[in-house]
Amino acid sequence: TTTAATAKTTPTTNTAPAAAASPPPRGSTSGKPKPEGQSLKPSRTSSKVDDSGRTKVKNCEECGKALKDTQAYMQEGIDKVLCQECLGECLCVVCGEDIEGAFFSTSDGSYYHQTCFVCTFCSAQLEETFNTHQGKLCCKACHQKLKPKKICEACQQDISGKHLALSGKLYHEACLKCGTCGKPTGAKVRVRKDGSFMCEDCVPACYGCGKKFEGSQQVTAAGKSFHADCFKCTRCATLLGKRFTPKDGEFLCSPCFAEDYKRTHEEEEKARVRAERALQKKNTENFSLFWRQELTPSSVECLRALGVPSAKLPPSEKVCLQLDVQTGAVKCAPTRNDEASINLSYLVCAIQVLAKYGSAAKFSLDPADPQNLSGEEQVKVFFPDWLEKTVYG
Repeated sequence: TTTAATAKTTPTTNTAPAAAASPPPRGSTSGKPKPEGQSLKPSRTSSKVDDSGRTKVKNCEECGKALKDTQAYMQEGIDKVLCQECLGECLCVVCGEDIEGAFFSTSDGSYYHQTCFVCTFCSAQLEETFNTHQGKLCCKACHQKLKPKKICEACQQDISGKHLALSGKLYHEACLKCGTCGKPTGAKVRVRKDGSFMCEDCVPACYGCGKKFEGSQQVTAAGKSFHADCFKCTRCATLLGKRFTPKDGEFLCSPCFAEDYKRTHEEEEKARVRAERALQKKNTENFSLFWRQELTPSSVECLRALGVPSAKLPPSEKVCLQLDVQTGAVKCAPTRNDEASINLSYLVCAIQVLAKYGSAAKFSLDPADPQNLSGEEQVKVFFPDWLEKTVYG
């Protein structure tokens, strides 16, 4: 919308383009081109004009010709009084006739008779405020009809009133919605790479500091996003690079992960040992697997069974073997040293098996299924097999 000046005053400056009809040539009786933006009467703001609007200058300041009050003109923006011949003719750009009396002017230096200043499309008289359409004078009503319609990109309906413009497209405020929460985005909207929109509330925040990303470099790990300088080890705050390990919501550097793994492994091993001991205790109670001291074979009774007189029997069960280096004989003797003490019953049984079978007594736990060596079921195997039924076994 542009404003034009009214008649009988110095034309006001405006931004309207050229008038509807091509203006005829602006002639000049002096052969000079007519200046743009001229005033048809002396300006009252000039020091050369008195309060009544009469010029104080008696002669044209261009050619020196004597002036009458009705012949004095001033070029707008230049404090200079000129005669009609030096100023040039003032022609209406619509009809091409001289302008006398009331007129309108536009900022491009075009002048109009008041009766010629009309809408190009409906011929309605234009006032000080007017529009243009494709370079032609236009009233407000015609301008509303002729201007292109605004269509909402989302709903494809006409837009009237407030709307939002984004990437060269128009939207109703209610139609521009966030692709995450579905709410209208408002003026603060962001466009994702896939073309969808995001409101301010749904802008992702850094998992480390909680602040929203504002164009800074991001690092994504295990589905979480960080500022590049916020991606640090949860334990020691060392800035992480490509080598890190996510664990239970934490992000660990290699040294911290190794320490954590060691500690976890030790705790698991302790828990395993506790569970194994508890199971052993339970099985012992359930299956009466206690070793009763009275079942332990007696070394003293073994010597008695071998024919040793009672007077020569040791005073306690702690018995050791002595080797006579000169004769090669092996003798029994009492001892107080637990490490040297042996059970003679076990020793005699082992010697008997060795003498009879030519091989030492053996015991092993073998897979219950020979074809499945890693199976959980195992069986006890004795050699010779009669040992299984004895206290020695």
